[in-house]
Amino acid sequence: MWTRTLAALGGGWTSNGRNVQSLDNPVTDALFAVGARWRGDGGIVRNDRVLPLLTVRPGLSEEAGRALRYGPSAFRNQELLLGARVYDLPTDGVCPVGSDVFVWAPDFTGSARLGAGGRTAELRGGLPRRRAAMEALGTQVTGGTKVAWRGRGAVPQGSVGCLDRDRFAAAVAALESAGGAPDVDVRGDGVRAVFPAGTDGLAVLAAPRIAGWRCAGRPAGEYLGLVAVELSGRVTVSCAFRPPGLRAGLAAGAGALLVWAAWGVLRTRRRAGAGGAAAEEATGSSPVRHRAFGREPIDAA
Repeated sequence: MWTRTLAALGGGWTSNGRNVQSLDNPVTDALFAVGARWRGDGGIVRNDRVLPLLTVRPGLSEEAGRALRYGPSAFRNQELLLGARVYDLPTDGVCPVGSDVFVWAPDFTGSARLGAGGRTAELRGGLPRRRAAMEALGTQVTGGTKVAWRGRGAVPQGSVGCLDRDRFAAAVAALESAGGAPDVDVRGDGVRAVFPAGTDGLAVLAAPRIAGWRCAGRPAGEYLGLVAVELSGRVTVSCAFRPPGLRAGLAAGAGALLVWAAWGVLRTRRRAGAGGAAAEEATGSSPVRHRAFGREPIDAA
């Protein structure tokens, strides 16, 4: 589930999906409440536009949220999860001046660079074994500058996305205000959130909806691969995660421990019984043993 969700949003992988690569993107960072990142070339980079761990999609039910599906474009999928259009996808691959340029070509192996002197991003595609992640190329400074691709593999239509910073900031602010800045308490096994009175819609937790999540005492809903629960007038929502099969595993382990302990006690008793029988036989009044250890009779003659 998590691998599929990240792939739909522009994430990459190696080893046929077993090794998921980090997705360094401002939209997904905002959606997943990533406040800071470590980049080897620039140290710690902090994100100003970060949403709470729980956000609300007003007027949406669990049934409607469950029916939503990602499409073929990672840029449009990010917008679907965010709830607003923030990317331009130019047919000629040229972004407007001032926008942030991103490339997405999951099956491409090689490099992509914005103009002659821009940043070079390395893409390591080659489906299904490897999937190249979405990469940032920097800000479009000069009009007409195109992305230069060097390598092999497919470069799909709509592989260049132009992020409009103003629209992105407005989308984050709108989604944040819809939830009314909930009071969130994160625990080791889950999360509890208190929303302002009157908040309604579908609460979405920035965590993958995998088996084991329960919200409001029942299996959690799903919103585009994330944990979701319909508020339905509630202001307090609690979601907890328990690994599937944990109770059965603990019960099986306890049963095995009892069997092992009973076997140990039985074995000890058997040894004790066998030792007692041997001692009784060794110290008993057997005629054969008396003759074996007694003195020989003295000849009177």
